Amino acid sequence: LRVRIGEIYEKKRDYDKAVAFYLSASKERKEAVEPRLKVAHVYEVQEKPLDAAANYKTAALMNPEYPEIWLLAARSYAGAGYWREAADLYHKEVEERPAVLSSFLEFAEFMLKINAPQEVPKIFLKFKSNYEEDPRVLTRLAQAYMAMKEYENARTAASTAMARDPSLAEPYRILAICSEQQGVYSTAKEFYEKYLSRYPQASDASSIRLKLSKPPFSQ
Repeated sequence: LRVRIGEIYEKKRDYDKAVAFYLSASKERKEAVEPRLKVAHVYEVQEKPLDAAANYKTAALMNPEYPEIWLLAARSYAGAGYWREAADLYHKEVEERPAVLSSFLEFAEFMLKINAPQEVPKIFLKFKSNYEEDPRVLTRLAQAYMAMKEYENARTAASTAMARDPSLAEPYRILAICSEQQGVYSTAKEFYEKYLSRYPQASDASSIRLKLSKPPFSQ
């Protein structure tokens, strides 16, 4: 009942009273996750990501098996700029539910964003059997290897991703960069062109077209 009253106040945007009722419900039933999630959501609406993160983490510790609970906490810590805490919780989410591809993809994207690509192959190898060589996962893996300048590993992962789903654009860009690094410009040009044909509105499309119009690509 207290949760429902809190929801009424939340709809009225009386957030202080909403939080008060949610917290009251949480004290009444300390094992209940829902009130803490409600509190966290209110803080999200108020653009208070650190407060939201603290409540999501509390809820996660209460019930670690609650769907995507570590993911919610990770997102809030990321929103607050607490990269290490977010990374730890993304890792926890993948460990709790390794078969959920979307969690791995989000984890990998975050690690690339904070310049920690070395963590992506580690978690991939640990739970490789869960991903069944999904092309989206392999593309993230290839991005991580490329960020680490491990071009042969990047090429292998991107090639497999391309073979499994030729419609994906990113593997072609990765293969183009790998070929360019090795000085095989004709092959690099071919991959760049395939990348642009699949993703003509890419943010780097103009710079790539300009590059291809000049030596050594134009020769």
